[in-house]
Amino acid sequence: MSVVHGIVQAHEGAIIVESQPGQGAVFFIYLPAQASPKEEAQRETGSIPRGDGERILLVDDEELPGNAMEKIFTRLGYQVSRFNDPEKALAQFQSAPAQYDLIVSDLAMPHMSGSDLAGALLKQRPDVPILLISGLTDQPAEELARRTGVRKVLLKPVSVETFARELTNALATQMDI
Repeated sequence: MSVVHGIVQAHEGAIIVESQPGQGAVFFIYLPAQASPKEEAQRETGSIPRGDGERILLVDDEELPGNAMEKIFTRLGYQVSRFNDPEKALAQFQSAPAQYDLIVSDLAMPHMSGSDLAGALLKQRPDVPILLISGLTDQPAEELARRTGVRKVLLKPVSVETFARELTNALATQMDI
């Protein structure tokens, strides 16, 4: 197991373990997505949409995926405030709601789900665009987005190119409101 952990870390990935007494364990291994030849060509020509310093509130209770997203968003040209605790993120947002242009949150988190967080944020500021990210969902992503009032639910794994496009789309939609 330590060899696998070393390999995953060397590739800037993450291992998540979920276990239940008497039921066994499930290991999730996350590795950065490799770009397709088309995506690589886009990257080389610079056609990936980039931010212009817009401020993102990023909420993910897990350290490794949160760090990875923060790095991606920063490299795409955004300013990122990252929180591991959705309740602390909500308190920060409530103290300065105009400070953020976009919210990106994991869906499944302890103490407060991403959809509950989105509901609380939208009560304070109905125009703020919110993207939820989920590894597993028992309902279609479009239905979940409609029900929670968020712009979109992205299903993991999410490529850099998809993040770039969806962040740009969510911010453009916010500007149109």
